[in-house]
Amino acid sequence: MTVPIGIVTYIFLPDTPYTTRAWFLTEEERTLAKERAIMAGKAAPVKVTPATFKRILSSWKWYAFVLGYVVCQNIYLSDSASSVIFSLPIYIFKQS
Repeated sequence: MTVPIGIVTYIFLPDTPYTTRAWFLTEEERTLAKERAIMAGKAAPVKVTPATFKRILSSWKWYAFVLGYVVCQNIYLSDSASSVIFSLPIYIFKQS
């Protein structure tokens, strides 16, 4: 199911309004899409450069996300937590 959906999405879902080459869109529709993107405050895509990575890695949000991810993985997927989570329905069923 995933592969056919991926292929259809790749073919029919246009990229950004600024760089689209969708064969089924007219020039008027492309212009309208660009205007709507501008009104929504969406900037044209820019190339990824080393400065992009420097900006991301110097942000506190990156480190907060990584720390939160690691903590959640250790709490919810640790061996003891998973055994409690998976055995709880069995325990409740036996008590009935």
